[in-house]
Amino acid sequence: MPAIGDPLGIVSGMTRMPKDPIALKIADLAAQAIDASGLLKDGFSFQTGAGGASLAVAEYLKQIMLCKNIKGGFLRSRRDR
Repeated sequence: MPAIGDPLGIVSGMTRMPKDPIALKIADLAAQAIDASGLLKDGFSFQTGAGGASLAVAEYLKQIMLCKNIKGGFLRSRRDR
């Protein structure tokens, strides 16, 4: 690949929310588990893959974060400073 981020090298068919009720239930439970862990607080960082189930987890986390007024963020590595 001649350049990082070349859109021709990105599989776009995977980046959609699942419609399968089982995948959605698993995603909901995963978001609830993250919330119950105590890790979901201001500054929380979360990265997903492009698959539908992980996008659904992110959507469920978004709803929880909005309800609790939690703002996310990412830390930089030492090399980025």
